Amino acid sequence: MEDLKNNHKTSIKGIYTQYIHKKLFCSWGMKISVILSALCFILLFFFIEIDYYDILAKIISTNISIFPDLLGFCVGGYALIIGFGHKEMLQKMSSPNEEKSNMSFFQIMSSVFAVSIIIQIITFLLSYLISFVINLDFTSTSESLCKIINTFTISLILFFSIYSIILLYYMVINIFNFGQSMHLCIRIDLLNKQKKEKKTKNKNK
Repeated sequence: MEDLKNNHKTSIKGIYTQYIHKKLFCSWGMKISVILSALCFILLFFFIEIDYYDILAKIISTNISIFPDLLGFCVGGYALIIGFGHKEMLQKMSSPNEEKSNMSFFQIMSSVFAVSIIIQIITFLLSYLISFVINLDFTSTSESLCKIINTFTISLILFFSIYSIILLYYMVINIFNFGQSMHLCIRIDLLNKQKKEKKTKNKNK
């Protein structure tokens, strides 16, 4: 019973598991996001002279316009997995997998969606807060300080934006896997039903 409780933690402790750490935070998607944002910082800080403030404003404006739609898609997919599965089929997906930290297939899908949505919310929230600061129209006498702040902010928001978009791949795969699993369960039930009907017919002959 204690092991069962440990495998069904709630809140952020339940979402962030060892499997999720390996699947998302040590994934190629995370590595690509880190590399691209670090490359952006190096190029902007050492090699390219542009209007950092204008570029940052355009990135933030783009994020604020697209992320509500992305969040709507992700929350809709999450609701599909959590709320619209048949009880019998969900029971078949609830067996723990020892190779994946004793998490069931259903728990893995749920956790991937939850982490992805949280990261996208962070991205949207950061974009909103930065847009608020941009609208305050701060000025500074130190050009080097402005360059550091703007370059760091651009790189940070690019990291979250790129990673949030890459996470859509995992969520699409999740939805596909869920659909395949549902279809597999239906096919197995139909085959079992057909076998029973054949046995019944053979007995009646």
